[in-house]
This record gives sequence, C-alpha cells and structure tokens, in this order.
Amino acid sequence: MKHINIEERVKINEYVNKGKSLRQIGVLLNRHHSSISRELKRNTSAKNSYHPFKANSLALKRTTYTKANSKLLTNPYLQEYVLSKLKKEHYSPAIIAHQLKTNFCPNKGYISHESIYRFIYTYKKDYAKFLLTKRPRRHNRIPKRYCSNILFRNSIHMRPSLINDRLQAGHWESDTVEFSKKSAYLSVQVERSTGFVSIRKVASKSAHNTLFALKQTKKNYTVLSVTFDNGTEGAWHYKINVPTFFCDPYASWQKGLVEYTNRLIRLFFPRNTNPQSISHSDVAQVQFLINSRPRARLGFKSPLDFFDSISKPSKL
Repeated sequence: MKHINIEERVKINEYVNKGKSLRQIGVLLNRHHSSISRELKRNTSAKNSYHPFKANSLALKRTTYTKANSKLLTNPYLQEYVLSKLKKEHYSPAIIAHQLKTNFCPNKGYISHESIYRFIYTYKKDYAKFLLTKRPRRHNRIPKRYCSNILFRNSIHMRPSLINDRLQAGHWESDTVEFSKKSAYLSVQVERSTGFVSIRKVASKSAHNTLFALKQTKKNYTVLSVTFDNGTEGAWHYKINVPTFFCDPYASWQKGLVEYTNRLIRLFFPRNTNPQSISHSDVAQVQFLINSRPRARLGFKSPLDFFDSISKPSKL
C-alpha cells in the first residue's frame, strides 16, 4: 500500500479533531488502524498536536533521508569506495562526492557529501574518527575572562577587507600544533587565499622559535600580513616587519583556515605521537601531501596549483 499522502493527512487531522477513534479513521480512509496510529505517533509534535502539512514535511524528509543512504546501503562497490577513500586517503566527504561525480564508474554512482556524512553517523559511526572533526556535533565553548600581555597588538577587526575576503595572495594565519609529550612542536603558517601551508618543527612554543619559523616562511614565500590567536608564541610579531592582527580572545574560529589545516596535520601526526620521532623529512612530506590535497573552495584544485602566486622568485 502507498504511503499516506497530504490529502489523507488533512482528513486524519479533521477526524481526530472530531473525536473519532483510530479504527473509525482507518475505515473511513480504507487503511489499517495501525497505520493511522503510526502516522500520529511519528508526526505529532511535542505539544501533542498534529498538523497535516508539518506532518507531510517530516515524512518527506524521512523518505529523502532513506533514499539518500540507500545507494550506500545497497551498493557494496560504492560503500567500499567511500570508506576506503575516507580511511586510507583521509579524503573528506566533499572530495569523495566530487570524485564520484567527475570520475563516474558504473558500479559506483554519484552521491552527495551530505549523504556520506549521514551514512557514517548513522551506520558507520566507527568511521567518524577518520573525519577531520572526529565528532558528530560541535560543542559550544564558554567565554572566559581574558587579559592580553602582547605588545603592539592589532585587533582582527582592524584587518582590511582585502585580507578578510581573500582577494590578494600573501596573507597568512599562524598557529602551533602541540603533542601530549611537549618535547617539540610544529609551527604552522597557512596562506589565506590558496590554503598553502608551511610547517616547521620547533623545539618549543616560545616567541623566539615562532619568529624563526615565520622568518623562514617569509624567506621562501610572499608574506604581506600574519594573523595570530592570543598565545604568547606570537608575542614577537612586531619583529616580522609586516602588518599583524590578533583574533578576539577565545575566538580561534576567526583564523579558521589554520585550525582546519591543524586537523589535517593531526591525520598524520596524532596528539599522542612522540614529536621527537618526527623528522624534518616527515614534516616536509606531510606538507607536500596537504598542499597536494584537492579543496572544494578552490574548485577541487590543490594549493600547489596556486604556488606561483605566493612563491618568491629565486635569486640568480
């Protein structure tokens, strides 16, 4: 028998308001009373009220959700492809969906990135650890009282729109990746318009080491400005000799690109990694892999495709 439609839902609402029983409504609509009961249980609001149009909308969403995941549930080739790309290559659902669409294979087919997320969180929760967030929901953070001791600090709200809108290459975000064993760190700089990352292993989070890493970045690439959070590693920002800006306290999302890049780095160097075991060649390899990774916002090109826009010409 077909699913209950909008006309029947309007009649159910009418009969319920008239005080008719489930069996009476079933007879009038030529449906089993259990179907009427199930309809009311699924689509009655928390206030114990039934609205036919809202009920129809909820039912359509459930149907769409089921169809979206049916390909992954019924097509083992598609499921294997998606899970393999996620686990072995650390590709995001957006990249996987794009590759399925552009490199269509008869046994695979096309599916949206949202369907991949839903499939993982509903049927393959153990694969959520291979996503960048590694969790199904975001957690709200409670602001705390804050006092900054950084000299000559410029607020991010003073940053020109040219930088905010990523209209010019050469503007960077800086951060530090820590490990459980705090014997070494990774100083990370990401160019805002291209997503190109420069990573350098440093001995500590000191302002001195961060300045050294930034000077190396400036030596190899065009650096017109740098945005920091409020960690003390950015305290010598004024020695870089370019404009610098600082996020609001406890608002690291304002430099979201480097935060995203840190999560990519974590795929290769989890927090429990012994940083002493990481060689400079390991860092260089991870930097290359991340810079070679397709990005949705770049039209699925990689940051390396835009390398010429930020690299400095070699001196002859």
